[in-house]
Amino acid sequence: MKDSGWRVAFKWGFGAALAHRLLLGIWMASVWITISSWTTYDADFDATRMDGLPRLSTPAAQVIFGVWRRWDANHYLNLAIYGYQPENPGPTVFGVLTPLAFQFLDRTLPGPVDLGAMVFETLAFGLALTLLFRLCVVDYGDGQLARWAVGVTVLQPLSYIFAAPLSESAYLALALGAIYAAYRGRWLLAVLCGLLATLTRTQGVLLAVVVGLILLSTTRAHQGGVREIVRRGWSLILIPLGGLLFLGFRSIQGLPSLGDVYAHHSYLAYADPFSSLFFNARHFVRQWPHSLYDADLLTLAVSLALGVLMLRYPCHRRLPMVAYTWMHLLLFLSKVNLTQGTQEVTHSQSFGRYALVLFPLTIMVADGLRQIRSGRVRFACVVVVSLLLLVSSARHVLYLIGP
Repeated sequence: MKDSGWRVAFKWGFGAALAHRLLLGIWMASVWITISSWTTYDADFDATRMDGLPRLSTPAAQVIFGVWRRWDANHYLNLAIYGYQPENPGPTVFGVLTPLAFQFLDRTLPGPVDLGAMVFETLAFGLALTLLFRLCVVDYGDGQLARWAVGVTVLQPLSYIFAAPLSESAYLALALGAIYAAYRGRWLLAVLCGLLATLTRTQGVLLAVVVGLILLSTTRAHQGGVREIVRRGWSLILIPLGGLLFLGFRSIQGLPSLGDVYAHHSYLAYADPFSSLFFNARHFVRQWPHSLYDADLLTLAVSLALGVLMLRYPCHRRLPMVAYTWMHLLLFLSKVNLTQGTQEVTHSQSFGRYALVLFPLTIMVADGLRQIRSGRVRFACVVVVSLLLLVSSARHVLYLIGP
């Protein structure tokens, strides 16, 4: 592809990420300013006392940064400031790349650690959208689909998470980087992205399978044989190495095991996918009618339906994309909440947030939307999704939606 292809991708990717950041920032600050006169809390909901974060001392800092200090975001900011501490084991289950990036930018830029986190998340999301654009142009051969895929990623109801101090943007960028590089035959770059993705979230080990499938398909196409597969693919073992490095780092720091932290601090466990489906269905019934607007349960239902639907269309039924989608989907499904102090399972934890990285489903939805013949219907769909994004991000500001 010509260099102009990358220039267009950068314009779409980073332009959309900046617009997403600015518009959400204005909207979420406006929500807080509107309701602040009815509450005694600061915008960061006492994150200073509860999570040990430095106080945001000015009203401007409160509305710009405080509205993002929610749930797991506070843990990432805590790690960036204090590191991995045995006396505070809860946050130590999170990968090292994101808090290290926050810490580096915090030391580079003036202002609170939240500013460094904001810069990193915007850059990571811009890179993810750029790579998504290029993947659609080069591997799907469709520039129009690329623009729709970027638009759908930005406007989906929980996309505000990509702007929060969390790891979703970084993981999505690195996963797309690994897959895009693999399709270009740049195996060491693909492995490097996969290794960094694993240091961002341990689920990155799954990328070894995805990149391996791309290697098998491209090598078979060129009739390279087993020797060529071994020559190109030996480095794939480095992707799971990221997980071992993280475990070794935690051991050196004297941290409790991941299983212990999950059980006694995060209150979660892993179940097989069939049991998890039962637990989620039971929770849906028990929480009726509130389950009708539970983001995790609704996203789970939609993701499973889309995951089955993608098997129907040849354009989206690509083995590496199907493997990426279903391996992640089943992993997210299997991570279930426990009622604190008991072994009673409720439902899959944070599924709505985790599912944001299922970009093959986003591409398929974008493909379906652009093929709607009626311009009015397409416009109505975009309006509805945008309104859901505004509602979801407002609920985040009000601490009404989960981590």
